[in-house]
Amino acid sequence: MYLSVATIQITGKVVVTVSAPPILTKIDKDIFVNITSSYPTYEMGGYGFTYTPSKSGNLVVLLLFAFSVNASGQGCRFRLKHGTGAAPANGAAETGTTDYDLDSFLGNTASIILPLTLTGLLTGLTLGTPIWIDVAAAVGGANTVTLDHPLLILVEF
Repeated sequence: MYLSVATIQITGKVVVTVSAPPILTKIDKDIFVNITSSYPTYEMGGYGFTYTPSKSGNLVVLLLFAFSVNASGQGCRFRLKHGTGAAPANGAAETGTTDYDLDSFLGNTASIILPLTLTGLLTGLTLGTPIWIDVAAAVGGANTVTLDHPLLILVEF
């Protein structure tokens, strides 16, 4: 069974009608990365997720991961990013297009692991041109945020 017609609505602003089966892609990695940049400087997570649009160039992106901060009461900021060319390495300076910006998320307890999902709608991507998808993060003060076990879900419609 497959999806024949569907309506997708994100944050009440964009409505898209899909009339053919979308392409669903899931990629997960058993890795963790540390980010030490203090806000307002962001570092790339370096997950290395890549995808090549082949249907329409329109994607719904969900990037799920767990995170923890090494000190109580420290805020974290996250950005969902994409771009073309070589995927950024862990710790690289922020690059690419920002698809979603989570301004602040407070870690109230040191080392507690919290789940997070960043979502984005990418439109007008060039068919056949690979893109990378990653997270950029910054942490409050001279601390470290650890990003763990990322899962990327893409729906090209």
